[in-house]
This record gives sequence, C-alpha cells and structure tokens, in this order.
Amino acid sequence: MAVSVAKIIDRRQPDAIRKLRTFGQLRVLNDPATAIEQARFLASQYAAGTVRPHYEPQLTNLYNATWKVLADKHAAEPRAAEKAGNDMPILVRRRGDLVVAIPGKETAPLYVRDSDDDVAPSLVASIDGLLLDIKGADRARVGSSAEALFGKNVSRLSTMRYDVKINDVALHDIETSETVLNQCPWLRVMLAVAMEGLRGTDAGQLPSDRGLVLGRLSDVAFVAAKDVSFEINDQRILAPGDRPAYVFRRSGLSAILVSRVGDSSLTWSALQLCLPAICEAIELSPVANGMRLLAHELAAAGEQADELRLDEEVISRLGRTLQVEDGGGASVQQLIGERANLRMPWIRAAIHYGSGAEALNDCDRLEAEHGEDPARLTGRPITAACLHQRPHRKISSR
Repeated sequence: MAVSVAKIIDRRQPDAIRKLRTFGQLRVLNDPATAIEQARFLASQYAAGTVRPHYEPQLTNLYNATWKVLADKHAAEPRAAEKAGNDMPILVRRRGDLVVAIPGKETAPLYVRDSDDDVAPSLVASIDGLLLDIKGADRARVGSSAEALFGKNVSRLSTMRYDVKINDVALHDIETSETVLNQCPWLRVMLAVAMEGLRGTDAGQLPSDRGLVLGRLSDVAFVAAKDVSFEINDQRILAPGDRPAYVFRRSGLSAILVSRVGDSSLTWSALQLCLPAICEAIELSPVANGMRLLAHELAAAGEQADELRLDEEVISRLGRTLQVEDGGGASVQQLIGERANLRMPWIRAAIHYGSGAEALNDCDRLEAEHGEDPARLTGRPITAACLHQRPHRKISSR
C-alpha cells in the first residue's frame, strides 16, 4: 500500500476503513467470514513465487494465525463448516521445508498434527511426508477443522497407528547413554562459531540466550544403526537407503540421532553427512552449512573428531573460515566459557565421587591453570584424565 494512502487511513480511521470496505471491496485481515479465502490467497501467493525467502517467516506466522481463526470458528459453529474446493492449496511442511499442496489432488497422504505427540511428526518427516503443523493454535481444533474442510483427503496424526524400529528395537525401548557430544566434542565449538557466523534472517532465528541452543545439543542422544523401519497403519515401510541419518523426538525423552553411516563412532566424513539431522534436532537448521565447512577445516588440519584440543588459535581459525566479524571469537569463547562455569561444580563432584580426592586435586590444578579462560579448560581432556587416575566407582552418565 502506498505510504500516502496509508497516512490517510491512519488519520481517518475507522471511517476510512469502512469506506474502503464498502466501495473498494476490501476484506479485513483474519475475519472469520473470509478466513478460507484468506488461507487460499496466502498459499496461492507462495505457490506463484511472489513471496521472497526473507519474508517466509512472516508469511508462515500469518498463515498460522489464519488457521487459528478457521479452527476457532469451526469449534464454535461445527455445523456451519463449509467444504474447501478440490483445488484449494494449503501450505505444509516436508522435512522442515515450506511447500504447497492441494489435498484434493495429492496422491501421497497429507497429515495434520492434532496432538502434542512428538514422535508422529518426526516419523512423517522421516518418510518425507506432507505435514500441516499449525503453531499457536489448539491442535485438536486444527485437526477437526482440516477434516471438515478436506474430508478423507487428510489424515489426523492422532488416529495414525505407527511404530519406529531401530535394528528391530522399538524407538521407545532404545536405551543409550551415548550422545552426539560424546562422539564429537568439537560440535559445541562448531555450533558456537556457526551461530556467530549467521547473517540476516537466519541470525534473527537465534534465541537471545544462545546457551540454550548449546543445551539442546547436549541432550541429543546417539545410536548407530544398520536397519531403520517404520510401521504406519500396519504397513511396514523400510527407510530409504540414501538417508544418512534420522532424528526422532520422543515424548518425555531426549531427541535421538540415528546414524546409518560408518560403525559405532562418527568420523569427520560421517559427521558431515549427519550434520543436517543434528541441526534439525537442535531446531536450528541454518547453521548446518557453516558447521559442514568447520568440520572440513578441522579434518584438513588433522584434528581427531573424538578428541577436543582447543585454544585461541583454533577458535580464530574457525572464525576466519566463516568470515566471522572482529570480536566474534571473543563472543564464542565467552559463550563456551559460560557453559563451562555452570557445569564445573557438577564435573568436580563427579570426579570426586568416581576417582577420589587425588583425582580432584589434579582437576583443581588444571582449573587453576586455565581458570581465567574456561573455553580452554573445556578443550582439555580434564574429566577423562582425572577419572582414569583411580576409577574405583562406576559413574552413570544418565
């Protein structure tokens, strides 16, 4: 809308709005009476390619708000629900990517998330399925309204019978104390540098406390598997052979990364293949490309994937790889150091419990040497070195 027209409307509301609606036949945003037309318009605009990538988050938020209006309207007046046309497009997700689908013409199932179950959406993403997942709305209402609009052309996740098996073991029965950080402790540093290297819209997706993202990474469990299979409504589906890794979210449990490359440990080449899934697990996919570059740089420098040797020069080199601005290295060190300071009391307690006072004294000595630079402290194999001094007790990592 032209700036001059917008100023006129601002000065003369609500009279100007009333006249525009009457004589210009304009519609009001999020009006329940025209919510279906609004949803159609938004999806059609995206399908036509008129929405620039920079504005996709705003479009998604507006589309979610539109569906909330639709869902609330259907909940209040279920008998007044109208059917959508067979050619009505909707915005859905396929493995996190925004795509346009037409329920009346799709040959593949179109799923609607209508519950808080985390496993089913992960399963749909794993089989490259189409998923309508509306944020900020009552999911049960969304499921009911979608079913009313599109009938049998959509499937509600709450009615789907499913199971995931890893090496013939059900997903919820998988027990592992291994994490992606155990496999590659460099991941924390790589993630911190990659976050610092984000620009534009991608940088806007970062939380104000970036330490929360590092916390998510610490909670990602790891398991290596040769066979991954799915059962959906009693139909067994084998996982595609070209997919290197899957990430599954489990209700009440940590997210789990299932690697299908290599053996039980991650090499640099295997890690690069798994990075998109790892970044999906921490809900920050934009850092995947940057972390790939950092993994390649570390491998070329002869670093071992399972052994972290950190110093200022390494952080500076990684920052230069992603062209991080001046001061970015200090921000990375501070971020890593903050997490180290929070964990040190627990680390010291674990060392004392597992290996006794002598090992704790060694820990204190190393902490004194690097206390002013917690980032370097995390780069030393401090816990392993101290615990192996006198391992008279078994420590559980769970």
